[in-house]
Order: sequence, then C-alpha cells, then structure tokens
Amino acid sequence: MKADTGKNRILRIILPLIIISSVLAFMLYCNFHTSMLVDDYGYCFDFSTGWDSPNPDGLVPPPASVRIDDVFSIFASMASHRQCHSGRVLSHFLVQLFLMMPKWVFNIFNSLMFILQAVMIYLCGTVLTGKKSLTGAAAAVLFTFMSLFLFQPVYGEINLWLDGSLNYLWTSTYTVIYIYFYLRLFKTGKFSKNTAVSILFAVSGFAVGMSHEVSGAAMIVLSFLIIVYLHFARKVHNIPSYLSFAFTVGGFLYLLLAPKELDTQMAGGSLTELAGKLFENLAVLIQFAAILMPLLLLAIVLFAAAVRAKVGRDITAFTVILFLTMAASFCSLAFASYIAPRCLFVISVMLVLCCVILMTVLLQKKGMHTYIIFAFAGVMAILTAVLAVKGIKDINAVYAFTVHNEEYIMECRQNGTEDVKIPELARDGLSECCAVKYLKYIDGYNINSWPNIYMAKYYGVRSVSFSGEIVDVNNR
Repeated sequence: MKADTGKNRILRIILPLIIISSVLAFMLYCNFHTSMLVDDYGYCFDFSTGWDSPNPDGLVPPPASVRIDDVFSIFASMASHRQCHSGRVLSHFLVQLFLMMPKWVFNIFNSLMFILQAVMIYLCGTVLTGKKSLTGAAAAVLFTFMSLFLFQPVYGEINLWLDGSLNYLWTSTYTVIYIYFYLRLFKTGKFSKNTAVSILFAVSGFAVGMSHEVSGAAMIVLSFLIIVYLHFARKVHNIPSYLSFAFTVGGFLYLLLAPKELDTQMAGGSLTELAGKLFENLAVLIQFAAILMPLLLLAIVLFAAAVRAKVGRDITAFTVILFLTMAASFCSLAFASYIAPRCLFVISVMLVLCCVILMTVLLQKKGMHTYIIFAFAGVMAILTAVLAVKGIKDINAVYAFTVHNEEYIMECRQNGTEDVKIPELARDGLSECCAVKYLKYIDGYNINSWPNIYMAKYYGVRSVSFSGEIVDVNNR
C-alpha cells in the first residue's frame, strides 16, 4: 500500500513535468525554426540615424542607416520611433535589444515566456480557489497551449515571430500578471500583504498601459470595473489600486499621444466616413473572431454551469468583469485605422483565462459540467496532435525556404552582385504556425518598401526585390 502511494506521488510529479516539458520543447523547436521576417530587419537599425541619406521616394521617416550596436543607442532610436512610427516603445525597445544578440537567445526566452503566461493563467485560478498543485499547473499549461494553438488567430505571428512575439505574446503575459494582482485585490482587498510590493505593482501599471493600444485599453477597463465593484459591493477602498489605475491611464496616454500614433492607429475623416469605417471594421472583426467562437461558447457554458453550481458571488462577478472587458476591447478595435487578426491577441488570452478560472472552480464540484470539460479537452487534444504534425511540417518547409534565400543573398554579395532578386512564398495551405503566413515576405510592387529596403541593408546589398517566382514549399 505504501509502495503504491509512493508510485502515485512520483506519477503526480513526473507526468506534469512531462506535459510542461513537451509544450516547452514544441515552442523551442518552432522558435528555432522561425527565421527573421519583415520588421525584424528594420529594427536592427537605429531610427535616429539616416536622416541625411538619399531618400528619392520621400519615405517618412527616411530609412535608418546605422545598425544598433549598443544598449544606449536604443534610447535615441526609440525616441525617433515614437516621433515617426508609434508610441509602442517598450515592446520595440525589447525588439532592438534582442536583435543585438544571437537569435537563439530570443528563442529560449520567448519559449519560456509562453510557459510563464500559461502558469500565470493557472495562478489566477488559484487565487479564487486557494489550492495549488503541480498537476493543476500542468493541466492549465496544456489547456492554454491547445487553446491558443487551435483558436488564437495567426498563432505564429503572435507567438513565434520575433517582432510579433515581443509586441503580443510578451504583452499578453504582462496583462495576465496585471490581472493576477487585480484578482488578489478582488479577493482580499489588497494587491499584496507587503505595502512596498503593492506600490511597486501600482507604478508598473505605467508599463502595462504603454505596452500596446489594445491591452492598455483593456486593462484600464478591467481595473476600473474592479475598483467600482469593490467600492459599491464591499465598501473596499485601496489607495494602491487608485494609484495603479492612474499609472495605467498615464502609460496608455503616453502611448496614444505619441506624434505618429493617432495618425497610425485611429480612424479619421468626416462623420460619414468614420461611420462607414466603423461598420467595415466590425464586419472584419467578426470574421477574425469567428475562430475564437469555440472558446467563447465554452466560456459561456462554463459560466452557466458555475451559476447553477452556486460557486460563489466572487467568481461569477469576476467572470462578468472579464466578459465586459473583452467586449470593450473588441468594440474599441472598431475605431482603429487598421485591423489585423493579431489585434485579437488579448481577447484570445482573456478567453483562455476565463475558461481556466471557471474550470479550476468547477472541477472541484461534481456534475455534468465535468464531462463537458473533459470531452472538450479530449477533442482539443486530438485536434492539436493532428495539426501540430502539419504545423511542424510547414514550419520546416518555410524555414528551409527562408534560409535558402538568406544564403543566396549572402552569396550574391560575395560575388559582387548588388541587386538581388528572390522568390515569394505561396501561402495557401500553410499552417498558422508559420509566422509568415499573412506577412509580406518580399514586396513585389515597390522595391523601396519597408521589407525590401531593410532586408537589403541587413545583408549589405544595394537592393532586394521580387524575382517574379512564387514557390509552393509544400509541393517541392
């Protein structure tokens, strides 16, 4: 009997570690087989340089001419970036920092960041239940991975592409950490028992607010709703929470009021044009969000089960706040001048968080909901296994294609060929694991567009342009 108990204890440790290690191994493999793409080449350069260089096509800003070579030069580069590109200087500071290092450094850190995001999602659930276990953490990591792999739009752009990961995966991780502390506030009335930690977290709200337009706005809504709920429902008043809200708003305004930000991110024009743009954006958003529908339906079913199981006022109230935050985030995107599927990155992560919190609570209670949870997870596991095989196959093919082009450009430079032509990639049938599926790899219409200019500058040739050939890597 004691031997069986010992074996069970070992199994409860080894099996979760195998699950977490498997997810980490998959992320490492995919990161190591995702090349530098598009914006990655541009962010290798100091944006504060190159203003006096020839600029015949009137590009604004003119192309940077000097590579980033030390950490201090990133500050001047980001000052120019805020003036001419966007206010998202925190994410792009990290982009330029990692691009100074060998790519393998980013690959490791990025894979670990994905695991951290999943673990923080699990810890959010434990705040409401008060129970922690390695098995629960492993289950949450696996569910988070499967959910994002299957349902998050453009998985590769958000979680594997260097510039995309630092703007989306890393930002959503900050967001989950932010929500974790607000859950603690929601549950106990304090961010932390330690006042210094509470103040430090409050000040860090500035970084969360300025990290990204979508996540910054979402966290303002979430923190506001929690503060209002605590004020009216419990008569709880917490000074660090007001301070945190103020810093988050301050960070968001710093981001939004960057000279180029309003022109880049917000739709403009006459009232009629703006209304037309809003309806157009909503139609596009609904199309992008369709992939999230299984997760949304699961969250709704779990919420109904939680209400029926009488899990407690705290859990239902916080779930409603999460739903309201997601709705506000979704609607705010309608005002953007440009929408891409990756803009839904925060909504997808908050949906996963909502499901994990509700499942963590419901699995402690018996009922039909247990069968629903395991059935949904079982279907997800089968789909993930099948699509992961397809994803790895496509990633390998795309990686071979991009590496071949890189080697060809380098060979041309060594042979004295200054104007290099490379093929484009056929996207049809590619898995969304491939970061390049919806990205412009090489511009076939304008030799002086962002991808072409900076790829040429990075490899030291005069120009890189489209050869006219489109390669289907899956039919080679």
